[in-house]
Amino acid sequence: MQTQVHTHARAPARPENIEREAHRVHLGDVELSPNARFTLGQAVKEIAAKMEISAAILLRCMQGEVWWHPVYDSLLFVVETESAEAVMYVEIPAGHWRFREINQTPQ
Repeated sequence: MQTQVHTHARAPARPENIEREAHRVHLGDVELSPNARFTLGQAVKEIAAKMEISAAILLRCMQGEVWWHPVYDSLLFVVETESAEAVMYVEIPAGHWRFREINQTPQ
């Protein structure tokens, strides 16, 4: 899986046009594939080390900004921390995530 991680120093909080092209979703409404979870975990560790913040803080920041882009069927995590001078965009491509069933609860 190719998860894309983009880091931009003092970039806008969201990629341009995200609100017109994408829909905000709740993290609990989606499920990532095992490969996506592993890759995302590795990316979080690497980014946290480079930014010199804890991975736990970075993970908490990722939960608030999750967007679904219907044209590409990808998820986009937008991460901006108070202690960092960067904004990150982590993209999970189609095939590596899905919406949860209505009666399915997150684990």
